[in-house]
Amino acid sequence: MEATEVMKEVAERVEKAANVRAAFGEPMGQGMDTVIPVARVSIRGGGGGGSGDAPNGDGKTRLGQGKGMGMGLNVVTAPVGYIKRTPEGAAYVPIVDRNWLFLAGAVIAGLGLLVVRTGFRVFGGK
Repeated sequence: MEATEVMKEVAERVEKAANVRAAFGEPMGQGMDTVIPVARVSIRGGGGGGSGDAPNGDGKTRLGQGKGMGMGLNVVTAPVGYIKRTPEGAAYVPIVDRNWLFLAGAVIAGLGLLVVRTGFRVFGGK
């Protein structure tokens, strides 16, 4: 398979996989009361190739040997909120990741304890 054919196939697969509808479905609701999902889509990829001559045992090279190619792709979709459309208007509603909030709180609490401990050592005596 030629590199251009591979890239075309990859682009088609990314187009199918890396969109909000593929990840979360169609907007839901009736009439003006509609919820439209919003997502963050992250695409990372890389590739490589090669060609060249393969050395022969007698020091000469054989042409047409040593082709190669590689490719990797990572598509990640994550929900970040939704748009709620009502007769009164539309509004974006973010989705809060509670795990991230808990981790941030734990890091801040740990840093606070470290500052208090350091303060006792510096100003508290021994």
